[in-house]
Amino acid sequence: MQGDFLMPRDNWTRPVYTIKLSERYTDIGPEKLRIEQGRIVEVIHAGQIDGTPEFFVTPGFINCHVHWGMPGGRTLEDIMTFVTGPKSEQEEVIRENTLRSLKVGITTVCDKGPAIAGPDAPWVYRAIKDLERVGSAPRTFFSAWTVGTYGSFAQHACRKVTTEREADELIADSQRVGATVIKIIPEWGYPDYRLVFRKQLFRYLVIKAHGRGFLISAHAKGCEAILAALVNGADCIDHGIQIKDIDYRVMEKNFRYMQQAGIFFAPTLEGLLCRYEGALVNGDGAEDSSYEWNAAVLTFRKVAQKLAENILFASDAGSEYTPHGSLRELYLMRSLGLGTATIFRAATSNGARFLRRGSQLGALKENYFADMIFWFKNPLELSLQEWEHLEKYIAGVMINGNLVADHI
Repeated sequence: MQGDFLMPRDNWTRPVYTIKLSERYTDIGPEKLRIEQGRIVEVIHAGQIDGTPEFFVTPGFINCHVHWGMPGGRTLEDIMTFVTGPKSEQEEVIRENTLRSLKVGITTVCDKGPAIAGPDAPWVYRAIKDLERVGSAPRTFFSAWTVGTYGSFAQHACRKVTTEREADELIADSQRVGATVIKIIPEWGYPDYRLVFRKQLFRYLVIKAHGRGFLISAHAKGCEAILAALVNGADCIDHGIQIKDIDYRVMEKNFRYMQQAGIFFAPTLEGLLCRYEGALVNGDGAEDSSYEWNAAVLTFRKVAQKLAENILFASDAGSEYTPHGSLRELYLMRSLGLGTATIFRAATSNGARFLRRGSQLGALKENYFADMIFWFKNPLELSLQEWEHLEKYIAGVMINGNLVADHI
């Protein structure tokens, strides 16, 4: 199967047009890449290439907000039935979703926590790591629990942290199971989004977690939680729909701070839209999902360009009505005015920097992992209409130098 993309009997790709993106420029040119032990070890440039390139190549996509343990495309009730059902059935669905994600070029993800709160919650990630080892799942960084307190949104699914001792136990347990991220839900939901996580405890958890090398991701839709996440040094703000309602002068200062401090924004447009669409079909939850979707649109239009280097591809895959293996988030970003090169940076190098893997992932360079998408056409030049089905232009997907999807 790899013969269409790799030279016979060696580890070189056939000549390809590599697409290399930086904040200041986009470089597209003919190259060949040599791959050994899962990494790019050598790059040969235009003048040394024999043959005409057939494909365009970008780094693999990095989706920075998924939930492998949640099946997606279902109501909340169906999801809860699924996550409390037989593990064998869950494993089968998880494998289908990891393969579906690889097929559309998602080679790395950040899982923002399971939908159960007990001590056995991290079993999902043991299953994922088994799939990773055989090339059947994207490279996965994860939060072993979804962390909250009494009164948090989705508190039934949260591991409760109410004291410094519980915070210390959470960090130790997360380290023991191999997590690298801690996801916090510090607020209640619609309509007031009030902050319920004690500010001092929030600060304590962030400081202690950072000291152990963890990233902190905050589910922050409302103004209070957004500002608390910024003040307390969270690494990522998920959802952020009320950024638009914070005093503009305050946010101008915060935009600069986010850029300087490397705080990322995960807009989760697809998840918010899918919940709204699902509510319209089922007639339940239309008021809150309508507000959140429309607020997300206004927020994205207001802040996307200002935070271009801090925006992430973050679809919320697995959550209510939101499927795995989808690139709709990228289409929505473009339909709301973000440029194609900026979106590809959000889906590659920005995600790598958020995960603190900027020297290993998100670029086509020597010593980087050989995670690549082969394209029939230059995806940066496709029309908005073509972006609605971006996956149709993918010829193949490689992770760790192994071809895992071939669409020829």
